[in-house]
Amino acid sequence: MDFIRATGTRLSSHLSGANCYYLPHKSRTMADRLLDSAATLGCNVIRTIAYSEQQDEAFLQELDYTIAAAAARNIKLLLPLTNNWKDFGGMDAYNARYGLTNHDDFYQDPRPRQAYKDWCTQVLTRVNPYTGRAYKDEPAIAAWELANESRCTAGVPVLANWIAEMTAHLKTLDANHLVGLGDEGFLNRTFTLKWYLNGEHGYDFEEFLRIDSVDFASFHLYPETFGTTYDYGNTWIEDHAEIGAKIGKPVFFEEYGITNPAPRDEVYGQWLETSRRCGMAADLFWMLADLAGDGKPYPDYDKYTLYPDTVPASVRAHLQAVAINL
Repeated sequence: MDFIRATGTRLSSHLSGANCYYLPHKSRTMADRLLDSAATLGCNVIRTIAYSEQQDEAFLQELDYTIAAAAARNIKLLLPLTNNWKDFGGMDAYNARYGLTNHDDFYQDPRPRQAYKDWCTQVLTRVNPYTGRAYKDEPAIAAWELANESRCTAGVPVLANWIAEMTAHLKTLDANHLVGLGDEGFLNRTFTLKWYLNGEHGYDFEEFLRIDSVDFASFHLYPETFGTTYDYGNTWIEDHAEIGAKIGKPVFFEEYGITNPAPRDEVYGQWLETSRRCGMAADLFWMLADLAGDGKPYPDYDKYTLYPDTVPASVRAHLQAVAINL
């Protein structure tokens, strides 16, 4: 298994797979079952999480196992290091340690900034007892991401400063892996009231991708959240591909989904065709789950969840095509 490299907008191997946040947080039986199903589908990457509310040795032992189990199936892991949201700890948990109540203090107060750096150092330099390799030397890790879906009401300059500092920090620790953002891909354009286009959440996809220590960017696609049509998804993909081509860095089509099962096969197929045509470096659907510990399907909490027997035919065909061409 080789490390992923970037040349212009392309990766050394196209990444195609799914998100599954629970791998290091549930039983090892559940992790093995999910990874077996992912391998059967043809996934070569799973995006899961490298953070927890406790951020303790017990969690890291489960992450050790998850990485080794993925490597045994020739699956790479894409790993964000914290979360914008409260699930599994995230940024607000850092703030709570210091009595901070404003979400954006995470980006500005030196105490959570240093605590986050310390966590990154702990994770990247940890030696996995199952593989004998430090995480920074682990080819089963596809890339690091600073966070899942960072948002900052304090504005673009604040988040840009944090991104530049933290990506540079990761690169001082790890020369083997690409470093990205885990972002939703919001744009920052003038003369629009649409929140995902006007920088309202302190995000500027193009500006952040231009930061020297950022190797790739990502975007997420949920038309129902945007209040748009499914067809708009093709425009969203094209817009991000155009920016990536202009800057000369890879872009990941990192999450996508709709809640209505009926049109998924057609809609996902159209989006994946647009993604291929535009040269996306990676594509991962939200999300893949399997059986839980009670033998029943893991709950579909957000109505986007796919199971091994409900993955649309268009997605299956795409995954198999990528697997054949690797």
